[in-house]
Amino acid sequence: MTEKQFDILLGNAIRNYGDTYIDCPDEDVKYTFSRKFEKRMAKLIRRQNSFYYPVVKTPIRRVIAVAVTAALFLSAMAVNAGARNALTHFLTETFPTHTDVKAVSDGTSPELIEEFYEISGLPEGFEVNERNGDTPNTFAIETVYRSETDRIIFAQTLKPYFSESVNTEGYDIVRMDINGYEGFMIDMGSDFYFTWENEDYVFTILSTLGEGATIELAKSVQKVEN
Repeated sequence: MTEKQFDILLGNAIRNYGDTYIDCPDEDVKYTFSRKFEKRMAKLIRRQNSFYYPVVKTPIRRVIAVAVTAALFLSAMAVNAGARNALTHFLTETFPTHTDVKAVSDGTSPELIEEFYEISGLPEGFEVNERNGDTPNTFAIETVYRSETDRIIFAQTLKPYFSESVNTEGYDIVRMDINGYEGFMIDMGSDFYFTWENEDYVFTILSTLGEGATIELAKSVQKVEN
C-alpha cells in the first residue's frame, strides 16, 4: 500500500468513524495497549533506528496506524494486481526510489515463532554483534554478525508480518530459488540482499560479502535442532 493510499484510507476512516472513535468531549477515554502490542512496536522502532535502515526499511508510521485502525478499513488494503511482478509468494509494488514487498500468507502460518533457524555456514571471523527478538512471544528475530571488515544481517520473520520497503533505486529485483523455495536478490553494489520463504517464515540476509558468498550463506540456513 502506498503512502497516498494509506492517507486516503486513514482519512476515510476518520471521516466515517470520527464521531464514535475520536470525539469524546464528555469523558477522558484512556486505552492501554497490551504487552504483546507494546513489545512488537518496541522491536519495530529499534529496527528503524538500526544502522542499515536506509537500505531496508520497515514503514513504522504505517504499521502502527494500521495496527490501531485496521478493523476500520482492512478490506481496502489489498495490493493492486497490476503492481505484482513475476514473484508468486511475494507481492511487490515498485516506486521510483523503493519497492514495497509483502509475503503472501495463506493463513496457516504460526502466530508466533515456534521453530528457530540459523546460518550454519557462518564464515570464520564473524561474531554475533547484536540480536533482537530471540525471546518467547516474538514475530521476528534479527541477528547482526560482524567481522573486522564485513557484516551479515540475518532475519527470520513470520509470513503475515513480513512487510519491507526495499531500496531499489537503480537496482533490480532478481527472482531466484533458495533451498527449493522462492526468493529474490537485489545487488546493491556493496550490499547483497536476499529474501526467501518457506511454508511458515520469511528469511532475509543482508551481506557485504559478495553475491556468491551470500548465496552460500542463504543455502546454509537451517532449523536449530533442540
